[in-house]
Amino acid sequence: MKAITVIIFTILCGSVAGNCVFSRVNFREKATCRRGKLIEAYVSVKSTTEILDLSHNSISTLKDNSFYYVPIVMNLSLAHNTIHTIFLDAFSGLPHLKMLNLSHNYLETFDKRIVERNTALTVLDVSENNFINLNGEPFLISSSLEELYMKNAKLVHLVEIFNDLPKLRTLDLSGNLLFSVNPPSFFTLNHLKFVNLQHNVYLKCDSTLQNLIEWFTKRDIDYESFKCGESIAQIDRVMILCRLMYRRVRHSIH
Repeated sequence: MKAITVIIFTILCGSVAGNCVFSRVNFREKATCRRGKLIEAYVSVKSTTEILDLSHNSISTLKDNSFYYVPIVMNLSLAHNTIHTIFLDAFSGLPHLKMLNLSHNYLETFDKRIVERNTALTVLDVSENNFINLNGEPFLISSSLEELYMKNAKLVHLVEIFNDLPKLRTLDLSGNLLFSVNPPSFFTLNHLKFVNLQHNVYLKCDSTLQNLIEWFTKRDIDYESFKCGESIAQIDRVMILCRLMYRRVRHSIH
């Protein structure tokens, strides 16, 4: 019975070798190497692989030319690892890379030029990282990027950080720590069509935010914002949780 199950799985989902499952998606070769406890980005796959999933491993560092073994990869997922360091040329030699997922890692910063030469890249997800210390300089250079997801990335400031993303159309900034957002933060984004600002619990419902919304409206930019009452309620809940944790710590000490 077990042998029959393996045969059926192989027919439907593809072949299995080591920690990877090989299949085809829309006639493209895919390698899924998840939950294998990989500590490096290298895996033994075909050089013709176009979709590579290395998520849910223990990769912490991406060194230069980390993906030389998949030169035509188009979709690369490194989500749910422990990545904290990305070398400047980590994604070098990937001219066809279109989608890159770096979400749910330990990133705090990286060289803004890391994807500058990946001129086919259109989608980047860096959600669920720790960008609380980003300053007012552009954090990324890309002449091709159209979609950027920075959900729950602990962003506090936005000033000028998107200035070198001229083709950006979709921007997800939901669930961050933004206190205020000024229209100039978006002035260089001439192709912007959608912004998500939901669940920024510290974002003030003041004239600055109103000016931003008016600017979005004039430019026909769709946006997801929030109700001020919801924001205040969320802050109250955070304060209550902090108080409860403080009491528990005091109780454990005594």
